[in-house]
Amino acid sequence: MANPRPELLPVLPMDDVVVLPHMTVTLAVEGDDQKAAIEAARQGNRLILLVPRVDGKFGGIGTVGRLGDSAELPTGAEAFMIRGEYRARLGSGQADIAGALWVKADPINDPETPSEKVQELAREYRAMLENIVESRGVPQVVQFLRAARTPGHLADLAGYSPDLSTEQKLEVLETVDLEERLTKLISWTKQTLAEASLKERIRSEVAEGMEKTQREFLLRQQMEAIKKQLNEGQTDVVSTYRERIAKAEMPESVLTEVVRELDRLERTSEQNPEYGWIRTYLDWMLDIPWNVRSED
Repeated sequence: MANPRPELLPVLPMDDVVVLPHMTVTLAVEGDDQKAAIEAARQGNRLILLVPRVDGKFGGIGTVGRLGDSAELPTGAEAFMIRGEYRARLGSGQADIAGALWVKADPINDPETPSEKVQELAREYRAMLENIVESRGVPQVVQFLRAARTPGHLADLAGYSPDLSTEQKLEVLETVDLEERLTKLISWTKQTLAEASLKERIRSEVAEGMEKTQREFLLRQQMEAIKKQLNEGQTDVVSTYRERIAKAEMPESVLTEVVRELDRLERTSEQNPEYGWIRTYLDWMLDIPWNVRSED
């Protein structure tokens, strides 16, 4: 496709969404300024300039998009499918009598022949993205990533990422230099991978700790049952507490502490003053309705 030329286009203000080139989105049009821009584009060549608006001010770079099909939402608003085509720098502008703001859009194109450094960064970024989507159980997204034919196309797919904030996506839009854009995305993606790795390690350690505590508690119950069968012991205060603890559905951290105190009780003589204190503690903990949740 030939490089686009500068032209005057209606501006569609974007308050909460950042649309990058190569993205296809469905946008509900509700504000008067948005309706005026859409109508102006429909009457023209269906090109429209999507410009982020932060704190009531337009950014200096937007995305030229092409209007697609439309549909009416249950709310009565009209929604349009729009595909991002290319970046454009905003020039001078003026409003028409219908309320649409027209601005000169000066196209910003990625290099047709990417440098070796850019291609290397694109390969690294693609590998990291594939690692993320495969770890999340969505391998079909890998094919979507592989469909990106150029480093610039791949970088701008970041607009779909749930891991990036609106501010980060806006930074991607405004980073014209492709090498710099990919470098930022790689840095952010490394942070995402590091956070995911840390969360998985914590989850694994917590699960392992819970399993260990549960195994130890079940083993004690089994040993108690064996003692009963062999007449080596009989139901006593400790076994009663074990049964009550098993039914209490305590949180893991509480269960660990209660079991520790029960072990102390088992080793403590009834003549020891601590015996009564431990029993008081256990009774108090078992009287709490752990398995009852407040409706509030």
